[in-house]
Amino acid sequence: MKSFSIKLFGIAGAAMMFSSMAFGQAVNASCSAISAPSVNFIRAEGQNEVVPPFQIACTTASTAASNTTIQLFLSPTVTVTTPLISGSSSNVNIAVTGATGTPTATVSGSTITLSGVVIPVGGTTLTVSNVRVNATAIPSASGGAPSNLSIQGFFSGSNTTPGSLAAVAVAYVTNGLASATIGTDAGFGTTNKIIVASGGSSTTSFGVCSSINNSTTTVGFANFYVKVAENFVSSFKTLAEEGTGATSGTRFKVVFSNIPSGLNIYMPLQVNQTVVSVAAAAGPPAVAQVTTTSSAVAQISETAATNGTANLQTAVSTPAQFTPGTYFTNFNQNAISGTSAAGTTSYSAGGGVFQVPVSNGTASAVYEITADQQGTIDTFVIPVYLNTGTNVLPVQSTNLSVAVSFAPITGTSTLPSFAVGSSTSTVSLLSFTGCTTTLIFPFVSNAAGFETGIAISNTTIKTTPTGFLNGVSTTVQSGTCNLAFFGTGGTNPTTVQAPNPNEGGTAPYLSSESYAFTLTQALAVNSANPATFTGFIVAQCNFQYAHGFAYITYGGLGTPNAVAMGYLAEVTARGTNNPSTSAAGEPVSF
Repeated sequence: MKSFSIKLFGIAGAAMMFSSMAFGQAVNASCSAISAPSVNFIRAEGQNEVVPPFQIACTTASTAASNTTIQLFLSPTVTVTTPLISGSSSNVNIAVTGATGTPTATVSGSTITLSGVVIPVGGTTLTVSNVRVNATAIPSASGGAPSNLSIQGFFSGSNTTPGSLAAVAVAYVTNGLASATIGTDAGFGTTNKIIVASGGSSTTSFGVCSSINNSTTTVGFANFYVKVAENFVSSFKTLAEEGTGATSGTRFKVVFSNIPSGLNIYMPLQVNQTVVSVAAAAGPPAVAQVTTTSSAVAQISETAATNGTANLQTAVSTPAQFTPGTYFTNFNQNAISGTSAAGTTSYSAGGGVFQVPVSNGTASAVYEITADQQGTIDTFVIPVYLNTGTNVLPVQSTNLSVAVSFAPITGTSTLPSFAVGSSTSTVSLLSFTGCTTTLIFPFVSNAAGFETGIAISNTTIKTTPTGFLNGVSTTVQSGTCNLAFFGTGGTNPTTVQAPNPNEGGTAPYLSSESYAFTLTQALAVNSANPATFTGFIVAQCNFQYAHGFAYITYGGLGTPNAVAMGYLAEVTARGTNNPSTSAAGEPVSF
Protein backbone atom coordinates (compact mmCIF):
# COMPACT_ATOMS: atom_id res chain seq x y z
CA MET A 1 0.00 0.00 0.00
CA LYS A 2 2.80 2.30 0.92
CA SER A 3 4.55 1.54 -2.31
CA PHE A 4 1.42 2.40 -4.27
CA SER A 5 1.04 5.72 -2.37
CA ILE A 6 4.60 6.61 -3.16
CA LYS A 7 4.06 5.81 -6.84
CA LEU A 8 0.83 7.83 -6.95
CA PHE A 9 2.52 10.80 -5.32
CA GLY A 10 5.36 10.60 -7.83
CA ILE A 11 3.02 10.52 -10.77
CA ALA A 12 1.08 13.49 -9.42
CA GLY A 13 4.30 15.39 -8.88
CA ALA A 14 5.45 14.71 -12.42
CA ALA A 15 2.08 15.77 -13.75
CA MET A 16 2.31 18.99 -11.81
CA MET A 17 5.86 19.59 -13.13
CA PHE A 18 4.89 19.06 -16.77
CA SER A 19 1.76 21.11 -16.24
CA SER A 20 3.94 23.90 -14.89
CA MET A 21 6.26 23.62 -17.90
CA ALA A 22 3.33 23.71 -20.24
CA PHE A 23 1.98 26.76 -18.44
CA GLY A 24 5.41 28.42 -18.75
CA GLN A 25 5.51 27.83 -22.50
CA ALA A 26 2.08 29.32 -22.92
CA VAL A 27 3.09 32.65 -21.38
CA ASN A 28 6.44 33.02 -23.24
CA ALA A 29 6.85 35.65 -25.92
CA SER A 30 5.76 34.73 -29.43
CA CYS A 31 5.31 36.53 -32.77
CA SER A 32 2.46 35.67 -35.07
CA ALA A 33 2.74 37.47 -38.42
CA ILE A 34 4.45 40.05 -40.62
CA SER A 35 2.16 42.61 -42.19
CA ALA A 36 2.72 45.42 -44.67
CA PRO A 37 0.29 48.31 -44.14
CA SER A 38 1.36 49.98 -47.39
CA VAL A 39 2.94 47.97 -50.21
CA ASN A 40 4.48 50.45 -52.65
CA PHE A 41 6.63 50.38 -55.77
CA ILE A 42 10.40 50.69 -55.59
CA ARG A 43 12.69 51.52 -58.52
CA ALA A 44 14.26 48.53 -60.28
CA GLU A 45 17.20 50.74 -61.28
CA GLY A 46 17.87 51.83 -57.67
CA GLN A 47 20.75 50.52 -55.58
CA ASN A 48 19.45 51.99 -52.29
CA GLU A 49 15.69 51.66 -52.49
CA VAL A 50 13.80 52.08 -49.23
CA VAL A 51 11.30 49.32 -48.47
CA PRO A 52 7.97 50.58 -47.06
CA PRO A 53 7.74 50.08 -43.26
CA PHE A 54 6.40 46.68 -42.23
CA GLN A 55 5.09 45.32 -38.92
CA ILE A 56 5.56 42.21 -36.78
CA ALA A 57 2.80 41.30 -34.28
CA CYS A 58 4.15 39.80 -31.02
CA THR A 59 2.47 38.72 -27.75
CA THR A 60 3.46 37.60 -24.23
CA ALA A 61 1.70 37.03 -20.91
CA SER A 62 4.87 36.36 -18.96
CA THR A 63 6.09 38.73 -16.33
CA ALA A 64 9.64 37.68 -17.21
CA ALA A 65 11.27 39.91 -19.79
CA SER A 66 11.99 38.22 -23.09
CA ASN A 67 15.23 38.56 -24.98
CA THR A 68 13.96 37.79 -28.45
CA THR A 69 15.96 37.55 -31.66
CA ILE A 70 14.12 37.94 -34.96
CA GLN A 71 15.77 37.02 -38.23
CA LEU A 72 14.26 38.44 -41.39
CA PHE A 73 15.01 36.97 -44.83
CA LEU A 74 14.40 38.87 -48.08
CA SER A 75 13.26 37.08 -51.21
CA PRO A 76 14.43 37.26 -53.97
CA THR A 77 17.88 37.38 -52.43
CA VAL A 78 18.97 41.01 -52.56
CA THR A 79 21.65 42.93 -50.71
CA VAL A 80 20.44 45.09 -47.86
CA THR A 81 22.33 48.34 -48.45
CA THR A 82 21.40 50.27 -45.32
CA PRO A 83 24.73 49.38 -43.65
CA LEU A 84 26.64 50.47 -46.76
CA ILE A 85 25.17 53.92 -46.33
CA SER A 86 25.75 54.08 -42.55
CA GLY A 87 29.21 52.54 -42.83
CA SER A 88 28.70 49.59 -40.44
CA SER A 89 27.05 46.19 -40.52
CA SER A 90 25.65 46.55 -36.98
CA ASN A 91 23.62 49.23 -35.23
CA VAL A 92 22.62 50.37 -38.68
CA ASN A 93 19.97 52.95 -39.41
CA ILE A 94 17.18 50.39 -39.56
CA ALA A 95 14.60 51.64 -37.10
CA VAL A 96 12.57 49.29 -34.81
CA THR A 97 9.76 50.73 -32.72
CA GLY A 98 7.29 49.05 -30.36
CA ALA A 99 9.81 47.09 -28.27
CA THR A 100 11.03 47.92 -24.78
CA GLY A 101 14.52 49.34 -25.02
CA THR A 102 16.51 49.67 -28.23
CA PRO A 103 17.03 46.51 -30.30
CA THR A 104 20.19 46.07 -32.34
CA ALA A 105 19.97 45.57 -36.11
CA THR A 106 22.67 43.57 -37.88
CA VAL A 107 22.82 42.96 -41.62
CA SER A 108 24.50 40.18 -43.55
CA GLY A 109 23.71 40.03 -47.24
CA SER A 110 19.94 39.69 -47.55
CA THR A 111 19.38 38.81 -43.86
CA ILE A 112 18.46 41.28 -41.13
CA THR A 113 18.87 40.17 -37.50
CA LEU A 114 17.05 42.07 -34.76
CA SER A 115 18.64 41.27 -31.39
CA GLY A 116 17.64 42.24 -27.87
CA VAL A 117 13.97 42.65 -28.70
CA VAL A 118 12.11 42.94 -25.38
CA ILE A 119 8.40 42.35 -25.84
CA PRO A 120 6.33 44.10 -23.15
CA VAL A 121 3.61 42.31 -21.19
CA GLY A 122 0.42 42.30 -23.19
CA GLY A 123 2.29 42.21 -26.50
CA THR A 124 3.22 44.81 -29.06
CA THR A 125 3.44 45.48 -32.75
CA LEU A 126 6.98 46.07 -33.92
CA THR A 127 7.46 48.48 -36.83
CA VAL A 128 10.61 48.08 -38.91
CA SER A 129 11.57 50.94 -41.21
CA ASN A 130 14.43 52.36 -43.28
CA VAL A 131 15.36 49.01 -44.79
CA ARG A 132 17.15 49.77 -48.05
CA VAL A 133 17.92 47.22 -50.76
CA ASN A 134 19.78 46.98 -54.05
CA ALA A 135 16.75 46.45 -56.28
CA THR A 136 18.88 46.03 -59.42
CA ALA A 137 19.34 42.36 -58.48
CA ILE A 138 15.63 41.71 -58.90
CA PRO A 139 14.66 40.84 -62.49
CA SER A 140 12.53 43.54 -64.09
CA ALA A 141 11.65 43.82 -67.77
CA SER A 142 10.59 47.07 -69.40
CA GLY A 143 6.82 46.89 -69.78
CA GLY A 144 6.64 43.63 -67.80
CA ALA A 145 4.73 42.87 -64.61
CA PRO A 146 6.33 44.13 -61.37
CA SER A 147 8.26 41.65 -59.23
CA ASN A 148 7.43 41.00 -55.56
CA LEU A 149 9.93 41.64 -52.80
CA SER A 150 8.92 39.48 -49.82
CA ILE A 151 10.10 39.11 -46.23
CA GLN A 152 9.75 36.03 -44.02
CA GLY A 153 11.10 35.51 -40.52
CA PHE A 154 12.09 33.26 -37.63
CA PHE A 155 12.16 34.19 -33.94
CA SER A 156 13.73 32.61 -30.85
CA GLY A 157 15.43 33.54 -27.58
CA SER A 158 15.05 33.42 -23.82
CA ASN A 159 11.47 33.42 -22.56
CA THR A 160 10.47 33.11 -26.21
CA THR A 161 8.67 30.27 -27.93
CA PRO A 162 10.53 29.69 -31.24
CA GLY A 163 8.51 30.01 -34.41
CA SER A 164 8.42 31.19 -38.00
CA LEU A 165 6.75 34.06 -39.79
CA ALA A 166 5.19 33.46 -43.19
CA ALA A 167 6.46 35.41 -46.21
CA VAL A 168 4.63 38.64 -46.98
CA ALA A 169 5.13 40.98 -49.97
CA VAL A 170 6.41 44.33 -48.75
CA ALA A 171 7.21 46.04 -52.09
CA TYR A 172 6.76 45.73 -55.84
CA VAL A 173 9.82 46.22 -58.02
CA THR A 174 9.42 47.90 -61.41
CA ASN A 175 11.23 50.44 -63.54
CA GLY A 176 11.15 53.89 -62.02
CA LEU A 177 11.94 55.59 -65.31
CA ALA A 178 9.59 55.43 -68.27
CA SER A 179 11.15 54.91 -71.69
CA ALA A 180 12.22 58.27 -73.07
CA THR A 181 10.69 59.66 -76.25
CA ILE A 182 12.40 61.86 -78.84
CA GLY A 183 10.26 64.11 -81.04
CA THR A 184 10.45 67.08 -83.37
CA ASP A 185 7.73 68.96 -81.52
CA ALA A 186 6.48 69.21 -77.96
CA GLY A 187 3.50 67.04 -78.86
CA PHE A 188 5.78 64.29 -80.18
CA GLY A 189 3.85 63.90 -83.41
CA THR A 190 7.05 62.83 -85.18
CA THR A 191 9.42 60.67 -83.19
CA ASN A 192 13.10 59.79 -83.47
CA LYS A 193 13.80 62.58 -85.96
CA ILE A 194 15.01 66.17 -85.78
CA ILE A 195 14.50 69.44 -87.64
CA VAL A 196 17.70 71.06 -88.91
CA ALA A 197 16.14 74.21 -90.37
CA SER A 198 13.41 76.37 -88.85
CA GLY A 199 10.16 75.49 -90.60
CA GLY A 200 11.82 72.58 -92.40
CA SER A 201 10.88 68.94 -92.55
CA SER A 202 11.95 66.32 -90.04
CA THR A 203 14.90 64.20 -91.03
CA THR A 204 17.39 61.58 -89.88
CA SER A 205 20.36 62.91 -91.86
CA PHE A 206 22.25 66.17 -92.07
CA GLY A 207 24.52 67.44 -94.80
CA VAL A 208 27.69 68.90 -93.33
CA CYS A 209 27.72 71.69 -95.92
CA SER A 210 24.68 73.18 -94.17
CA SER A 211 24.47 74.98 -90.82
CA ILE A 212 22.19 74.67 -87.80
CA ASN A 213 21.15 77.61 -85.60
CA ASN A 214 24.19 79.55 -86.77
CA SER A 215 22.69 82.99 -87.35
CA THR A 216 23.27 85.43 -84.49
CA THR A 217 20.43 87.64 -85.74
CA THR A 218 17.79 84.91 -85.60
CA VAL A 219 16.52 83.43 -82.36
CA GLY A 220 17.56 79.82 -81.80
CA PHE A 221 14.98 77.10 -82.35
CA ALA A 222 14.67 73.66 -80.77
CA ASN A 223 15.82 70.90 -83.10
CA PHE A 224 14.11 68.18 -81.07
CA TYR A 225 12.58 67.45 -77.69
CA VAL A 226 13.30 64.73 -75.14
CA LYS A 227 10.40 63.58 -72.96
CA VAL A 228 11.48 62.20 -69.58
CA ALA A 229 8.86 60.78 -67.20
CA GLU A 230 8.65 58.67 -64.09
CA ASN A 231 7.08 55.24 -64.50
CA PHE A 232 5.10 55.39 -61.27
CA VAL A 233 4.05 58.15 -58.91
CA SER A 234 6.84 59.31 -56.57
CA SER A 235 9.61 57.57 -58.48
CA PHE A 236 11.10 61.06 -58.87
CA LYS A 237 11.99 62.39 -55.42
CA THR A 238 13.36 65.60 -53.99
CA LEU A 239 16.34 65.60 -51.63
CA ALA A 240 14.03 65.46 -48.61
CA GLU A 241 11.95 62.65 -50.13
CA GLU A 242 15.04 60.51 -50.83
CA GLY A 243 15.40 60.25 -47.06
CA THR A 244 18.02 60.39 -44.32
CA GLY A 245 21.54 60.15 -45.69
CA ALA A 246 20.66 61.33 -49.20
CA THR A 247 23.10 63.70 -50.86
CA SER A 248 20.76 64.81 -53.65
CA GLY A 249 17.29 64.43 -55.03
CA THR A 250 16.63 61.99 -57.85
CA ARG A 251 18.68 62.88 -60.89
CA PHE A 252 18.39 61.80 -64.49
CA LYS A 253 20.75 62.39 -67.36
CA VAL A 254 20.33 62.79 -71.10
CA VAL A 255 23.35 61.16 -72.72
CA PHE A 256 24.46 62.02 -76.27
CA SER A 257 26.84 59.70 -78.12
CA ASN A 258 28.67 59.84 -81.46
CA ILE A 259 28.79 63.64 -81.43
CA PRO A 260 30.86 64.89 -84.38
CA SER A 261 33.56 67.43 -83.66
CA GLY A 262 32.16 70.94 -84.11
CA LEU A 263 28.56 70.18 -83.09
CA ASN A 264 27.45 72.24 -80.08
CA ILE A 265 24.51 71.25 -77.87
CA TYR A 266 22.48 73.60 -75.66
CA MET A 267 19.75 72.73 -73.16
CA PRO A 268 17.62 74.71 -70.68
CA LEU A 269 18.69 75.35 -67.10
CA GLN A 270 15.30 74.32 -65.72
CA VAL A 271 12.30 72.36 -66.96
CA ASN A 272 8.85 72.29 -65.39
CA GLN A 273 5.53 70.51 -65.51
CA THR A 274 2.46 72.38 -64.29
CA VAL A 275 -0.86 70.66 -63.60
CA VAL A 276 -4.07 72.66 -63.13
CA SER A 277 -6.64 70.34 -61.58
CA VAL A 278 -9.39 72.72 -60.39
CA ALA A 279 -10.64 75.89 -62.04
CA ALA A 280 -10.90 79.06 -59.99
CA ALA A 281 -14.43 80.20 -59.19
CA ALA A 282 -15.68 83.42 -57.59
CA GLY A 283 -18.30 81.56 -55.58
CA PRO A 284 -20.02 81.53 -53.31
CA PRO A 285 -18.31 79.59 -52.04
CA ALA A 286 -15.08 80.80 -53.58
CA VAL A 287 -12.87 78.09 -55.08
CA ALA A 288 -9.13 78.59 -55.46
CA GLN A 289 -7.46 77.21 -58.54
CA VAL A 290 -5.33 74.17 -57.66
CA THR A 291 -2.01 74.30 -59.47
CA THR A 292 0.98 72.07 -58.77
CA THR A 293 4.41 72.10 -60.36
CA SER A 294 7.28 69.66 -60.78
CA SER A 295 10.72 71.01 -61.58
CA ALA A 296 14.14 69.68 -62.53
CA VAL A 297 17.28 71.82 -62.54
CA ALA A 298 20.46 71.26 -64.57
CA GLN A 299 23.53 70.13 -62.61
CA ILE A 300 27.24 70.30 -63.42
CA SER A 301 28.15 66.92 -61.90
CA GLU A 302 25.94 63.85 -61.53
CA THR A 303 27.73 62.76 -58.32
CA ALA A 304 28.30 66.06 -56.48
CA ALA A 305 26.08 66.64 -53.44
CA THR A 306 23.29 69.20 -53.58
CA ASN A 307 24.85 72.34 -52.12
CA GLY A 308 23.04 75.57 -52.89
CA THR A 309 24.11 76.85 -56.30
CA ALA A 310 27.57 75.23 -56.29
CA ASN A 311 26.60 72.42 -58.65
CA LEU A 312 24.18 74.35 -60.88
CA GLN A 313 24.80 75.05 -64.53
CA THR A 314 24.81 78.71 -65.62
CA ALA A 315 23.33 80.35 -68.70
CA VAL A 316 25.57 81.10 -71.68
CA SER A 317 26.26 84.70 -72.66
CA THR A 318 27.18 83.85 -76.27
CA PRO A 319 26.26 83.21 -79.04
CA ALA A 320 23.45 85.73 -79.34
CA GLN A 321 20.88 83.29 -80.75
CA PHE A 322 20.94 81.41 -77.42
CA THR A 323 21.30 84.38 -75.09
CA PRO A 324 18.41 86.01 -73.17
CA GLY A 325 18.12 89.56 -74.42
CA THR A 326 17.77 91.18 -77.81
CA TYR A 327 17.42 88.01 -79.87
CA PHE A 328 16.83 85.28 -77.35
CA THR A 329 14.10 86.86 -75.23
CA ASN A 330 12.24 83.56 -74.82
CA PHE A 331 14.13 80.47 -75.83
CA ASN A 332 11.04 78.46 -74.89
CA GLN A 333 9.10 79.90 -77.81
CA ASN A 334 8.44 76.59 -79.58
CA ALA A 335 5.08 76.02 -77.90
CA ILE A 336 6.12 73.72 -75.11
CA SER A 337 4.19 75.96 -72.73
CA GLY A 338 0.57 74.86 -72.46
CA THR A 339 -2.59 76.55 -71.28
CA SER A 340 -3.71 77.20 -67.71
CA ALA A 341 -7.29 75.99 -67.94
CA ALA A 342 -8.62 73.53 -65.39
CA GLY A 343 -7.65 69.95 -65.97
CA THR A 344 -4.67 70.76 -68.16
CA THR A 345 -0.98 69.94 -68.06
CA SER A 346 1.64 72.28 -69.48
CA TYR A 347 5.39 72.07 -69.89
CA SER A 348 7.88 74.90 -69.77
CA ALA A 349 11.57 75.65 -69.53
CA GLY A 350 13.35 78.68 -68.18
CA GLY A 351 16.45 80.41 -66.93
CA GLY A 352 18.32 80.42 -70.24
CA VAL A 353 20.38 77.61 -71.72
CA PHE A 354 23.75 76.08 -70.91
CA GLN A 355 26.18 74.46 -73.30
CA VAL A 356 26.44 70.73 -72.70
CA PRO A 357 30.16 69.87 -72.41
CA VAL A 358 31.37 67.35 -74.99
CA SER A 359 34.30 65.01 -74.43
CA ASN A 360 35.46 62.36 -76.91
CA GLY A 361 32.16 62.47 -78.77
CA THR A 362 30.00 62.02 -75.66
CA ALA A 363 28.03 64.50 -73.54
CA SER A 364 25.62 64.30 -70.60
CA ALA A 365 23.07 66.80 -69.36
CA VAL A 366 22.15 66.04 -65.73
CA TYR A 367 18.96 67.29 -64.05
CA GLU A 368 17.89 67.02 -60.40
CA ILE A 369 14.31 66.92 -59.16
CA THR A 370 13.71 69.99 -57.00
CA ALA A 371 9.90 69.91 -56.86
CA ASP A 372 7.70 66.81 -57.04
CA GLN A 373 3.95 66.54 -57.53
CA GLN A 374 2.54 63.86 -55.25
CA GLY A 375 -0.23 61.92 -56.95
CA THR A 376 0.84 62.90 -60.49
CA ILE A 377 3.20 61.26 -62.95
CA ASP A 378 6.01 63.80 -63.26
CA THR A 379 6.91 64.43 -66.91
CA PHE A 380 9.39 66.85 -68.41
CA VAL A 381 9.61 67.96 -72.04
CA ILE A 382 13.16 69.17 -72.67
CA PRO A 383 14.07 71.16 -75.80
CA VAL A 384 17.49 70.45 -77.33
CA TYR A 385 19.27 73.07 -79.44
CA LEU A 386 22.04 72.15 -81.88
CA ASN A 387 24.53 74.57 -83.40
CA THR A 388 27.14 74.27 -86.12
CA GLY A 389 28.44 76.22 -89.09
CA THR A 390 28.77 75.39 -92.77
CA ASN A 391 31.34 72.71 -93.58
CA VAL A 392 32.40 72.46 -89.94
CA LEU A 393 31.36 68.89 -89.17
CA PRO A 394 33.16 65.84 -90.48
CA VAL A 395 31.27 63.22 -92.44
CA GLN A 396 30.53 60.20 -90.23
CA SER A 397 28.43 57.10 -90.71
CA THR A 398 27.67 56.53 -87.01
CA ASN A 399 24.51 58.33 -85.97
CA LEU A 400 24.15 60.86 -83.20
CA SER A 401 22.23 58.97 -80.50
CA VAL A 402 20.41 59.84 -77.29
CA ALA A 403 19.69 57.81 -74.15
CA VAL A 404 18.14 58.71 -70.80
CA SER A 405 18.92 57.08 -67.46
CA PHE A 406 18.76 57.81 -63.76
CA ALA A 407 21.80 59.41 -62.13
CA PRO A 408 24.19 59.10 -60.50
CA ILE A 409 25.50 55.83 -61.88
CA THR A 410 27.88 55.10 -59.03
CA GLY A 411 28.58 52.86 -56.03
CA THR A 412 25.95 51.73 -53.52
CA SER A 413 27.42 53.85 -50.72
CA THR A 414 25.87 56.93 -52.34
CA LEU A 415 22.21 57.76 -51.72
CA PRO A 416 20.55 57.79 -54.13
CA SER A 417 22.51 55.73 -56.64
CA PHE A 418 21.43 53.79 -59.70
CA ALA A 419 22.46 51.34 -62.38
CA VAL A 420 21.47 51.49 -66.04
CA GLY A 421 18.48 49.20 -66.40
CA SER A 422 15.96 48.05 -68.98
CA SER A 423 14.29 51.48 -68.82
CA THR A 424 17.24 52.95 -70.74
CA SER A 425 17.34 52.48 -74.49
CA THR A 426 19.44 54.28 -77.07
CA VAL A 427 17.67 56.19 -79.84
CA SER A 428 19.60 56.66 -83.08
CA LEU A 429 18.83 60.13 -84.41
CA LEU A 430 21.02 61.70 -87.06
CA SER A 431 23.71 60.79 -89.56
CA PHE A 432 26.19 63.30 -90.96
CA THR A 433 26.73 62.96 -94.68
CA GLY A 434 28.81 64.82 -97.21
CA CYS A 435 27.27 67.40 -99.53
CA THR A 436 28.96 66.66 -102.80
CA THR A 437 28.72 67.12 -106.53
CA THR A 438 30.91 65.21 -108.98
CA LEU A 439 31.53 66.86 -112.36
CA ILE A 440 33.37 65.36 -115.34
CA PHE A 441 35.07 67.54 -117.94
CA PRO A 442 35.58 64.83 -120.62
CA PHE A 443 38.28 66.64 -122.62
CA VAL A 444 40.68 69.39 -121.61
CA SER A 445 44.05 70.42 -123.00
CA ASN A 446 46.58 73.20 -122.84
CA ALA A 447 49.19 71.49 -125.04
CA ALA A 448 50.21 72.13 -128.68
CA GLY A 449 48.47 75.52 -128.88
CA PHE A 450 45.31 74.54 -127.01
CA GLU A 451 43.94 76.15 -123.85
CA THR A 452 40.88 75.24 -121.81
CA GLY A 453 38.86 77.67 -119.77
CA ILE A 454 36.89 76.12 -116.93
CA ALA A 455 33.98 77.62 -114.97
CA ILE A 456 32.33 76.11 -111.90
CA SER A 457 29.19 77.66 -110.40
CA ASN A 458 27.78 77.17 -106.91
CA THR A 459 24.05 77.28 -107.70
CA THR A 460 22.72 76.88 -104.16
CA ILE A 461 20.21 79.69 -103.67
CA LYS A 462 18.41 80.57 -100.46
CA THR A 463 15.39 82.20 -102.10
CA THR A 464 15.00 82.92 -105.78
CA PRO A 465 13.02 85.92 -107.04
CA THR A 466 9.31 85.43 -107.44
CA GLY A 467 8.56 83.99 -110.86
CA PHE A 468 12.10 82.65 -111.29
CA LEU A 469 12.27 78.86 -110.92
CA ASN A 470 8.91 79.16 -109.17
CA GLY A 471 10.58 80.79 -106.17
CA VAL A 472 12.37 77.60 -105.11
CA SER A 473 14.79 77.53 -102.21
CA THR A 474 17.84 75.45 -101.45
CA THR A 475 20.11 75.16 -98.47
CA VAL A 476 22.80 77.82 -98.87
CA GLN A 477 26.13 76.01 -99.08
CA SER A 478 29.73 76.86 -99.69
CA GLY A 479 32.78 74.71 -100.25
CA THR A 480 35.72 73.80 -102.42
CA CYS A 481 36.30 71.62 -105.49
CA ASN A 482 39.21 69.25 -105.97
CA LEU A 483 40.39 68.59 -109.53
CA ALA A 484 41.72 65.12 -110.39
CA PHE A 485 43.58 64.79 -113.72
CA PHE A 486 43.48 61.68 -115.89
CA GLY A 487 45.84 61.92 -118.87
CA THR A 488 46.23 59.96 -122.07
CA GLY A 489 49.64 58.65 -121.05
CA GLY A 490 52.39 58.95 -118.49
CA THR A 491 52.00 60.05 -114.86
CA ASN A 492 48.88 62.02 -113.98
CA PRO A 493 49.33 65.45 -112.41
CA THR A 494 48.69 65.74 -108.67
CA THR A 495 45.10 66.54 -107.61
CA VAL A 496 44.68 70.23 -106.71
CA GLN A 497 42.04 72.48 -105.20
CA ALA A 498 40.40 74.49 -107.95
CA PRO A 499 41.63 78.12 -108.02
CA ASN A 500 39.43 80.84 -106.55
CA PRO A 501 39.91 83.97 -108.67
CA ASN A 502 37.11 85.82 -106.84
CA GLU A 503 38.02 85.67 -103.13
CA GLY A 504 41.55 84.38 -103.75
CA GLY A 505 43.68 81.59 -102.37
CA THR A 506 41.91 78.56 -100.96
CA ALA A 507 38.71 80.42 -100.02
CA PRO A 508 35.52 78.37 -100.56
CA TYR A 509 33.19 78.84 -103.50
CA LEU A 510 30.26 80.86 -102.19
CA SER A 511 26.57 80.40 -102.85
CA SER A 512 25.25 81.94 -106.09
CA GLU A 513 28.72 82.66 -107.48
CA SER A 514 30.67 81.45 -110.56
CA TYR A 515 34.41 80.87 -110.65
CA ALA A 516 36.40 80.83 -113.94
CA PHE A 517 40.03 79.82 -114.47
CA THR A 518 42.21 78.19 -117.10
CA LEU A 519 43.67 74.71 -117.17
CA THR A 520 47.12 76.28 -117.01
CA GLN A 521 46.19 78.12 -113.80
CA ALA A 522 44.77 74.93 -112.27
CA LEU A 523 47.95 72.92 -112.98
CA ALA A 524 50.08 75.70 -111.49
CA VAL A 525 48.39 75.35 -108.08
CA ASN A 526 50.95 72.63 -107.42
CA SER A 527 54.36 73.66 -108.71
CA ALA A 528 55.35 70.01 -109.11
CA ASN A 529 52.72 69.47 -111.79
CA PRO A 530 53.67 69.58 -115.47
CA ALA A 531 52.95 72.79 -117.32
CA THR A 532 50.78 71.09 -119.96
CA PHE A 533 48.17 68.35 -119.90
CA THR A 534 45.72 66.59 -122.20
CA GLY A 535 42.99 64.29 -120.90
CA PHE A 536 39.90 64.66 -118.71
CA ILE A 537 39.20 66.12 -115.25
CA VAL A 538 36.97 64.87 -112.46
CA ALA A 539 35.93 67.71 -110.14
CA GLN A 540 34.75 66.68 -106.66
CA CYS A 541 32.95 69.57 -104.93
CA ASN A 542 31.92 69.39 -101.28
CA PHE A 543 28.66 71.22 -101.85
CA GLN A 544 25.54 70.33 -103.76
CA TYR A 545 24.32 71.82 -107.02
CA ALA A 546 27.70 72.54 -108.57
CA HIS A 547 27.60 72.97 -112.35
CA GLY A 548 30.49 73.29 -114.78
CA PHE A 549 31.35 74.63 -118.24
CA ALA A 550 34.51 74.23 -120.34
CA TYR A 551 35.67 76.35 -123.31
CA ILE A 552 38.49 74.98 -125.47
CA THR A 553 40.43 77.27 -127.79
CA TYR A 554 43.16 76.65 -130.35
CA GLY A 555 45.54 79.16 -131.86
CA GLY A 556 44.37 82.04 -129.71
CA LEU A 557 41.13 83.93 -130.15
CA GLY A 558 41.31 86.62 -132.85
CA THR A 559 43.92 84.86 -134.95
CA PRO A 560 43.07 83.71 -138.54
CA ASN A 561 43.15 79.98 -137.73
CA ALA A 562 41.63 80.14 -134.22
CA VAL A 563 38.96 77.62 -133.32
CA ALA A 564 36.89 77.29 -130.15
CA MET A 565 34.16 75.12 -128.68
CA GLY A 566 32.38 74.81 -125.36
CA TYR A 567 30.43 72.16 -123.46
CA LEU A 568 28.68 71.58 -120.15
CA ALA A 569 30.40 69.35 -117.60
CA GLU A 570 28.58 66.13 -116.88
CA VAL A 571 27.03 65.86 -113.39
CA THR A 572 27.70 62.21 -112.52
CA ALA A 573 26.82 62.24 -108.82
CA ARG A 574 25.21 64.59 -106.36
CA GLY A 575 25.38 63.56 -102.70
CA THR A 576 22.18 64.46 -100.91
CA ASN A 577 21.59 64.41 -97.20
CA ASN A 578 18.34 66.17 -96.57
CA PRO A 579 15.11 65.04 -98.26
CA SER A 580 14.14 66.88 -101.43
CA THR A 581 11.32 69.21 -100.59
CA SER A 582 10.01 72.62 -101.44
CA ALA A 583 10.08 73.70 -97.80
CA ALA A 584 12.28 76.69 -97.08
CA GLY A 585 15.80 75.77 -96.14
CA GLU A 586 15.80 72.31 -97.73
CA PRO A 587 17.48 71.36 -101.02
CA VAL A 588 15.60 70.71 -104.21
CA SER A 589 16.94 69.62 -107.58
CA PHE A 590 16.71 71.98 -110.51
